[in-house]
Amino acid sequence: MRPILEGKERAIDVARRLSLPAKTIGNWLSKAREGKLNHVGATRREISEQEAELSRLRRENAELRMKRARLNSRRARPIRIIETQEGLH
Repeated sequence: MRPILEGKERAIDVARRLSLPAKTIGNWLSKAREGKLNHVGATRREISEQEAELSRLRRENAELRMKRARLNSRRARPIRIIETQEGLH
């Protein structure tokens, strides 16, 4: 949150980079301004490189599945031919 609060980064850019909704970043910013984020993560263990990579790959896999589903749904739509007085369109 510090780069956003210091004006070095925009919240929307951070949200995209982290693959999070902008609303989530906004909520975190509100909490940070209120001083309620100081204790967050204090009890969490550090994640290993393998866990971070697995998480990244799962997110990438989910994004690719969504893209594939969108492409498949576009192909599945029937093409309508509209007949007018001038001919087919």
